[in-house]
Amino acid sequence: MANYYVNKNTDAQGDHEVHTGDCPWLPKEENRISLGYFFNCKGAVEKAKEYYSNVNGHKHCSEDCHTS
Repeated sequence: MANYYVNKNTDAQGDHEVHTGDCPWLPKEENRISLGYFFNCKGAVEKAKEYYSNVNGHKHCSEDCHTS
């Protein structure tokens, strides 16, 4: 299981990206929301949708959930 976070800021496509806690591109603490521990990024993305409607997995640490 991994600890996941969602970026409070949007990327160039307008998505809030979901990151694992050990991602080199993890946003600064003030720019992220903790989502908790999940077995995979799919659960974390669903949790992030409780905060934001446009959510995407980060292309490096949540690749299975990266759609754009």
